[in-house]
Amino acid sequence: MKNITKIFFILLTVFLVLTCITACGNGTPDGNDTNATVDTDPTNNSDPQNGGSGNPDQNDEERLPFKTMQLNADFFEVTWESVEGAVEYVVEINGKEYRTTETSYSLFTHIRPSETKAVRVTAVVDGVPAAQNKWGEVEYTAESVTEGLVYTKLSSGSYSVYCPSNAIPQNGELVLPDKYEGKNVTTFRSEKAAGGLLTNSAKSTSDYNGPAYTGISKVRLPAYLSSIADGALYKSSVSEIYVPDSVTLIGKSAFEGCANLCRITLSRSLKTISSFAFSDCTLLTGIAIPESITMMGMGAFARSGLTEISVPMGVTSIEAYTYYGCEALSKIEYATKNLSAIETEALHNTLWYNSQPDGMICYRIFLYDYKGEIPENTTLTFPSNVKQFISEGMFKDETNIVAVTLPEGLPSIPNDTFSGCTNLRQVTLSEGLTSIGNGAFYNCPIEQITLPESLETLGRNALLSSTATGPFEGCTELTSVTIPGSLTKMNDRCFYGCTKLESVVIEEGVTNIGQYAFAHCTALNEITLPESIKTCYLTAFAYTGVTSLTWLKDPSLDMYYTMKSGDGIAITYLIIRNGTTNLDHHFFYRCKDLKTFYFEGTEEEWEEIEMDKMEIYKYKNLSQAETEEIVTTLNAWREALTVYFYSETEPAEEGNFWHYVDGVPTKW
Repeated sequence: MKNITKIFFILLTVFLVLTCITACGNGTPDGNDTNATVDTDPTNNSDPQNGGSGNPDQNDEERLPFKTMQLNADFFEVTWESVEGAVEYVVEINGKEYRTTETSYSLFTHIRPSETKAVRVTAVVDGVPAAQNKWGEVEYTAESVTEGLVYTKLSSGSYSVYCPSNAIPQNGELVLPDKYEGKNVTTFRSEKAAGGLLTNSAKSTSDYNGPAYTGISKVRLPAYLSSIADGALYKSSVSEIYVPDSVTLIGKSAFEGCANLCRITLSRSLKTISSFAFSDCTLLTGIAIPESITMMGMGAFARSGLTEISVPMGVTSIEAYTYYGCEALSKIEYATKNLSAIETEALHNTLWYNSQPDGMICYRIFLYDYKGEIPENTTLTFPSNVKQFISEGMFKDETNIVAVTLPEGLPSIPNDTFSGCTNLRQVTLSEGLTSIGNGAFYNCPIEQITLPESLETLGRNALLSSTATGPFEGCTELTSVTIPGSLTKMNDRCFYGCTKLESVVIEEGVTNIGQYAFAHCTALNEITLPESIKTCYLTAFAYTGVTSLTWLKDPSLDMYYTMKSGDGIAITYLIIRNGTTNLDHHFFYRCKDLKTFYFEGTEEEWEEIEMDKMEIYKYKNLSQAETEEIVTTLNAWREALTVYFYSETEPAEEGNFWHYVDGVPTKW
């Protein structure tokens, strides 16, 4: 009996040992499988080397929903198909791991031209460590540098490079070196160095006329590149490109017309995307703009295939035609809260623009456009959020506008905004307005206008341009106006030709009245200048009925320029304030009708005034003949001039004395 029991335990022990050996013989995953072939046996669930768990009771497909990854290595990039449920992918290059959420990885920074390296990729799924997953593996050999390239040494000691048309490889793959003769290659340019022309700001297309690189389908850029110059890949056939992080500038038309370009990785140091750099890239549906960017030029993405774009904080304006003709672009986001400008037709013919209803179109605080025809007898009431017009002349020559109400907080009205609105009779300006540009209401039949107390500038030196007009020039129905004291500059031709203007009140605080400001206001017969005035041209009142003015204590010498013409100036007398320190007679020598000075002081105080500085003519570089003509005219004017001295009471002695009667200077 004991022998039978002993035999039983021996057999049981052998059975258990054999069972353990069988179980251990299946092994455990070591995470180091380099076989890149696909396991085609769908019933194999037990072999961990083929993605199994080693446990026949556990469904292998639940843990690893993919087999060996298939890699495609081509022109400095490795790609693979996406894995369902993948959190990220691990790329191993010569034993060093890198992680990405994309289904591609650029080898640009890891492999130099002509180098060979081993590349492996796996997916991280459901939290399973990458080491336990299947890998795809490929040995990658980078293309060698293209022959026949042309190098130019730059002043910095580095080199620029371009590929002549006759050196483009037959396979279309252009490989540029990192260095030449031991120095960095920092600029990639067009064969025609001056090919990138300055762009005409009035056009939505570029003027670039350099060579087209249709034969180039792939480009490997130098690792130390700092700029991609004008037209470098103009109309090339590239479909994808990696721009190294050393690049700070992409030049004008650099990728213009690259009809196959569908993917680009921009440098993380990029600061400038120049005019029309990516225009007409019709397959480019998306682009990640780096945080480093500060400037995107005119037409940068015009007529591209973009569907949406997000622009970082550094860019604070949208240049003309930036997205013009991007017919699929529906979402345009700028991170900055201080967008300063949107230029001409920057958003025109985008999906965003075309989806807007007729009427006023706003983008953030900007009145971008008025879409469609303005109906007859329209009163324009602007949205309260509008703080800026995007361009000058937005409603120029719109004859269907009869009234305008501008929103509070609008700081400025640009030049020519309502110029030629010949039926515009009523305008309401709100507080917060600080400037009104030239020609803003030119030739509008406005009947009355109230200038807000916030106004600081009226017009902008109209006479610097032969075509510029004053803000209210030609408003022939305007009868009165009050210039608020907040206005520091009332520039040239502000109310020129307002033929019914008969009442002008200039409040204390105004400092400047420009040339011809009230010229040809034929109904204007009198005007009082406040003591705050520092500069005033007598031509401001040319061809008016104004016959007298109170002279400034310290007039600007700039008055000389207009005083020497004297045309249309009807002033017959001036009141000279006591305390005046400079009264150069040369300011008046052609004011033919100016015969009388009423001085608010005594004869002794008059003698203290500094007059007749001939140095002014030397300073103005007049010829001897011009000087003699001035002196002759001046002497004749002096002989005809009479100066009267102020006396509150009728003086006992004889002489030239005057006093005020109802505010009018009157001789005793």
